[in-house]
Amino acid sequence: SGFNFFYDQDILNMFNMGGTTNILDNQVTFAGLSKFDVNTNSVIAGGLGLRYNVWEDLYLTPLVNAALYDFEFSEIGLISMDNFVFGAGIDIGYDTVVGPIEITVSYSPQKGNVLAYLNLGWSF
Repeated sequence: SGFNFFYDQDILNMFNMGGTTNILDNQVTFAGLSKFDVNTNSVIAGGLGLRYNVWEDLYLTPLVNAALYDFEFSEIGLISMDNFVFGAGIDIGYDTVVGPIEITVSYSPQKGNVLAYLNLGWSF
């Protein structure tokens, strides 16, 4: 979660919601959203994933996310369903010597389409 108190700068200090791996500063990873899909001054996000080993180095990880964003503590009464976003996905991976090979498929009703992500090894 994060909140910018006395926010007066533009996109420089915003939180970026989206993406399945954390590679940007102030990024909140979220299944079903691409990086830069949601830029916000405030966010509270949660996620749950369960990794299940199918066979030795092959695994599945289903995950779900929910978040509240674009809210002000002084105007809590203005929060509506427009301030919530939901997402879910499944990750299919295989651990190799050079790192994991993963395919992630995710969806968010607010985005309205299926996203795919391919990871080939460790990021450097």
